[in-house]
Formats: sequence, C-alpha cells, structure tokens
Amino acid sequence: MLRRTSALLNVFVAPRRSQHTVPKVGVSVALMRRSEKTTEVLLIKRAKEPALGLWALPGGHLELGEKITDCAARELEEEACISPKDISVSEAIHCSDSIYKNDGVVSYHFLLASVCALVIKGRESSIQPIASTDASDVRWFNVSEWNDKDVLFYENQKIIPGVGTVVNKAVRMLDRDWKDQTNDLAFNEKHSNLNWSN
Repeated sequence: MLRRTSALLNVFVAPRRSQHTVPKVGVSVALMRRSEKTTEVLLIKRAKEPALGLWALPGGHLELGEKITDCAARELEEEACISPKDISVSEAIHCSDSIYKNDGVVSYHFLLASVCALVIKGRESSIQPIASTDASDVRWFNVSEWNDKDVLFYENQKIIPGVGTVVNKAVRMLDRDWKDQTNDLAFNEKHSNLNWSN
C-alpha cells in the first residue's frame, strides 16, 4: 500500500522543472562616453523578467549566425534607439553566467558575452537614448566614482550584479588603449570589425 501511495503522489506532485533545458547565449554591451571630467555608461531599466525593474547593460539573445558585435549594435538600437553609425563596438571583454532561480528551480540561464562600445567622438550630441522594447527607462550613469568592486546600488538605483565588473573592465580597456582619449580611429581599428559607412 505504501508503494502505491508514493507512486500516486509522484504522479500528482511532479517536481518543478525549468522551461529551458539548455543555457541561452546573450550579449550585453557597456556603451561608454567620455569627456575630460567624466566617464559614463548607458544603462537600461528592465521592463520585464528576468531582473524586472533593475538597471542593466543593454543586451539580449544572440541570433543564429549573428556576430557578437552585430548583436550588441542591434540591441542598443532596439532597446535605446541608438544608431550603430554613432558607436564603435569591441569584441567581447567579459564572459559570465547569468542564472535566475524561482523557488530553487532555474527559470533563466544565460551565458553572457559582454562587449565595450564607445560613442564616436563628435556624435555625442546626436545620441538621445530613448527607452524601447525591453526597457522602461534609459540613462547615463557617471562611473568615474565606481571602484573595482561590483556596484549594486548607485544614486539610490538598484543595479544588476555583475554590471560593475563589466564596466570596470571597459574603463580599464579604454584607459589602456587610449593614450590620447580623442583617438576613436585607433579603437575602431583595434577592436571593431563592423563597417557602418552606409
């Protein structure tokens, strides 16, 4: 009788399982703009799960056959209405897992490749980010004061864990690669295989 009862319980109380069976590949982009006094990164406020209501780097799913740099440019355009012609995009600078659980069950698992992008010098005024698709808000955050630790709160805004790590890597790359901060061409030639000359 005990076996029969436990067998019936297994039928009616099946363990919860994730809707996804394998991790998905995602791309996030740290879009930076610099002036003599500040370094800023563009963040979006997520309008849907995962991480609803938190500030994050723009990004999304990598499409089949799509290059990481192309995905980054597409996601910036989709989520913040920023034209690919106004930015330079690097290859991946960071890779991480992004795992979200609900009651102990994995609900989302992404392998994230993060890239650095830079507003092309002279086009800063043409970039007016507008929240779109997955974003409820978009704004520039001054990262000049961020340290090497991951930033979870800044100016009373809640930021997704891991953003500070990617942003700090992007800042270090920019500092290393730019002896002269006005040399966007060097960034383009060294880090980008995109051609937005159309």
